[in-house]
Amino acid sequence: DYVIKPFDAQDLEKRIERGLKKSGVIPVGNDELYERIREAQADVRQDNRRGALARVDSILNFMIDEEIIGRMQSIRARLEENDMASAGRMLDRAAEMLKKKMEPESNVKSTISMEEIEEHLAYILSVLRNFKVKEAAQKLEELLGYELPEEIEGVCEKAKGYLEIFDDGAAEELIRETLDSLQDIRK
Repeated sequence: DYVIKPFDAQDLEKRIERGLKKSGVIPVGNDELYERIREAQADVRQDNRRGALARVDSILNFMIDEEIIGRMQSIRARLEENDMASAGRMLDRAAEMLKKKMEPESNVKSTISMEEIEEHLAYILSVLRNFKVKEAAQKLEELLGYELPEEIEGVCEKAKGYLEIFDDGAAEELIRETLDSLQDIRK
């Protein structure tokens, strides 16, 4: 990018921010992506293929979630093929997905089987063995989003607490013991 002197300070800030978002230094928020997708939807509704392509390309320039990139690449391909109906439908789904991500989580938790709980715990254990504290904490948070037996929920909360203070050894031991006891019960 470039600026012409004399330059506007606000314009310069926006250009720097956009550059940092493209490089992934600053994350692009779901709300901003949602607005950009809504603009592309409007272009598709107005049969403005070029405008929609430009907006989708601008989204693809950002360092964003792989799932969104995949969707945007598919939308771009449909626009290139001049398949406005498919592109519009796919943009609608992408907007729905982002809108759902932005909504506050409901208090209703999904159920999960004991086998799935064991699989999650085994995965978390393998992540911890590779010293990936942040990823393990995220996976524990995901697991806590399910309806869990009280004792398993307590173990997950305790392990998460260990990870918050970077005591991944204690978290690993706790999860290993829990996983071993669950496997013993199944035998």
